[in-house]
Order: sequence, then structure tokens, then C-alpha cells
Amino acid sequence: MSLSKILKTKIMLPLACLAGIAILIISSQRPEQITIDTDRKKGPLVNVELAKVARLDPVVTGFGRAKPVTTWDAISEVSGRVIYQHPELKNGAFIAKGTLVLKIDPVDYELELAQSQADLQTQKMEARRVALNEQQYQRSLQIESSRLALTKKELDRIETLQKKGVASKSNLEEQRNAVLSQEKVVWDLQMQLDTIPTDKAVSQANIKVAQASLANAERNLARTEFRLPFNARIGEVNTELQQVVNQQELLISAHDMSLMEVTANMPIASFVSLIREVKSETRNQFRDLSGFNFRADITARFGSGMTKWKGKVSNIRDGIDASSNTIGVTVEIENHLADFDPIDSPLMVKDMYVQVDVSAPVKEQVIIPKQAVHGDKVYLVNEQGELVIQTVEQAYTQGDYTAISQGIKAGDLVVVTDLIAPVSGMPIRTFVQGQE
Repeated sequence: MSLSKILKTKIMLPLACLAGIAILIISSQRPEQITIDTDRKKGPLVNVELAKVARLDPVVTGFGRAKPVTTWDAISEVSGRVIYQHPELKNGAFIAKGTLVLKIDPVDYELELAQSQADLQTQKMEARRVALNEQQYQRSLQIESSRLALTKKELDRIETLQKKGVASKSNLEEQRNAVLSQEKVVWDLQMQLDTIPTDKAVSQANIKVAQASLANAERNLARTEFRLPFNARIGEVNTELQQVVNQQELLISAHDMSLMEVTANMPIASFVSLIREVKSETRNQFRDLSGFNFRADITARFGSGMTKWKGKVSNIRDGIDASSNTIGVTVEIENHLADFDPIDSPLMVKDMYVQVDVSAPVKEQVIIPKQAVHGDKVYLVNEQGELVIQTVEQAYTQGDYTAISQGIKAGDLVVVTDLIAPVSGMPIRTFVQGQE
């Protein structure tokens, strides 16, 4: 080290010490005033919300595919050649109720109908003949019975004369033969008259057989035409013009789009909870689904868009799906065909995959944010700003809120913020809507 650097160090060291002593003296003469806020509470800063009374309707969600409630399968009940097919009879077409869509050659069945009509007239004529015979036999029996009475009277007269010795024995025998002959005539007529009820029964049975044959012929003739029983959308078409069809062939399938249904699989636990909450509203026994006053919202999603419909619960399946532990809930939806618009008011169509939300109105009860519930505990803040750990009984959770059946009343301050190692009675600083 050079001599000049040694001299400079010896001069600067005393000057630095003097400067430090001067700063210390000045600081001791003007002390800084530090204010301590003794009223400021110690403890964590938490967000709180007021427990409130409101109606929180429970909702159960499931998914399923739509299908029509009413379907129609045109199955051929007669055989023959197709002689007419509606020009619009194609898959997806809409055709009005009562429209003739298919016809089978009716010639053979018209002939069968004519033969059946002739047979019926023949049997009716036979019944009329039997009725006339009965009248004839009854009149003949009256006449021959009167003759029998006369011959018997004459026999009595001859017997009296013969006893007096006036009439001969041969006259007596001759009269006796006449009586026997007349009795046989009366007996024959009576036998013929006795068979009339049997003849009537046979003729009436034959008439019934002929009437049944006629009705069958009329049905067969009617079966050659296929008319839509409702305003229908056509599905499968399995026939062509001039094609010969046999009995029991499926020719056309169609369905009514005005009423659709979806059977959605819903978690059994959630659905039972829904029913429990609804049933707690009344002590009446529910004999059908109308007593539950269910509501159903159906949603179909198409990419980023969606369409919603209102529906009603029509049926609950009798069993549970063991693989998914779900129950099938069937919902009916009306398609308003008159208001159809492919963009603003689309229709629900067959096999559409949709979401079904079933809910029911319940009474008002205390609700709090679900994030404020920790198992069966809820953290409250009392009037002294202290933490209270309250045991509660939950009814159910819906969306971002939980319904509390016991343990909390409306107006309680509920801690929403998670606390680390909470202790009952610890001081709490509350934060509501951005203000401490």
C-alpha cells in the first residue's frame, strides 16, 4: 500500500465516527411517535353471509332418449298385390290423419263378401220357412184334434147303441179304428210341431254363422286399405307398388309426434330424497303421481345451443337398474306442431338424447351456501364477534345452497371462508360485501 492511501484512511476513519455520533444525538432529541390501535380485534378475517328463509326446490337430473308415446305398425292381415301406394309415403314424411296410404287388390275379398251376403239371406229364408211350418202345424193340429173329438164322440154313441142291441159289432169296431187313425194323425202333427224349436235353434245358429262369415268378409275387405289413424310421421316403409304381400308382413311404421316421452335414469338416492321432501309437506297418502306435483324441464343441447321443453312425470318404473343404481322416470312432452320453427321452436324427435330435470315445490326453510357446511358443522359468528361451531341437520343440497332443517335460524351470521384449526370462542373479523 502506498503512503498516500495510508494517510487518506487515517483521515476518513475519525470523520466517519464523528458523523455517526452526530446522527445519534439528533435522533435522541426528536423521538418518533408510534400509535397502537388497542381496539383492533385479533383473529382471522372471514367472509360471512346471513342465513335466510327461502324456498329451495330440490331437483333430480337424469338423461334419456325421446320416443313417441303412440306408434302404429301397418301389418298385413290379408295377402294380395299392392295396387295403390301414396306418392308421399316415404321415411320422414308427415301425412294427415285418415289418408289412404296403401291398398291391396280387393277383388277376391269382394267376391267373398258377396258370397257371405248370399249365405246370410239363404239362412234367413230358411228361418222364415220354419216359422211358416210352425203356423201350419199348429192350425192342422187344431183341425185334426177337433176331428178326433168328433170320432170319439161317435164311438161313444155307437157303444151306447151296441149295448142296447141297436148297433152291430162291426160298426163299433169300424168306429174304433177310425178313432185310432185320427189319434195317429194328431200324434204325427204334434211330433212335427215338437221339432219346430229344434229347427228354429238350428236356423238361428246358421244365421249367426252366416253373419259371422259376413262380418269376417267385411273385415277382410276393409283390411285391404291402410289409412293413418292420426297425424303421423312415417318411419319404415317395406313395400312397393305392384308388390305381392303376405299375411303378417310389416308394411309401414309411423308415429304420432304430438306427444313424446323420455325415460330418464336418475340416481335412486336423489330421487328418494326428492319424494321424501315432497311427502313431508302433507300426511296424505299418495295414490298416484299427481299428488307429488312434479315439474319436469327437458333440455336438448346442439353444440353451443340448446332447446328446452316443459313436461310432466307420467310414470316411474317398477324396478331399479342394478348396474347403475338408478330408477327410470318417464316424462311426457307435448310437441306443438302448429308452432314449429326449426330455429326458434324445434320439435322433439325420436331418439333425441336429452337431459331431464325433475323438481317439486317444497315449503320455505333456512338455506345457506353449501361451502359453509363442513360435514355436520357450520361456523357462526355471534354478537361478540366470536366463532361458534354449530351442529346442524341438513335436508338436501341444491345448486350452490344447502337447506338446513335444524341448528340454524334466519339471520345467523354464517362463515363462508374456510378456517384453519377453528376453535369455538376465537375472535373473528367479518368481511361482508367488500367492507370490513
